[in-house]
Amino acid sequence: MAIPKYQYIKDELKNKIISGQFASGDKFYTEAELIAMYDVSSITVVRALNDLAKDGYIVRQQGKGTFVSRIQILNIIVLSITVSNQITTFT
Repeated sequence: MAIPKYQYIKDELKNKIISGQFASGDKFYTEAELIAMYDVSSITVVRALNDLAKDGYIVRQQGKGTFVSRIQILNIIVLSITVSNQITTFT
């Protein structure tokens, strides 16, 4: 079964945020940029962005744009440190 386009886009964008390609508070891609990048409809892009916002990875502000969430980046850092400490404890 094929993965839906919006899910593929959401996963790819989430990985870009997690990998550090975007810093906390950075302006994120516009809907128009994503439509051109992925050659999909605006409905597909909006669904992917809304899911990312719901999951706390981005914040959407009407008239201003979309930004990488500070809260989610901090959660990722804390999780990384916790996992790292647990790995060190077991070795």
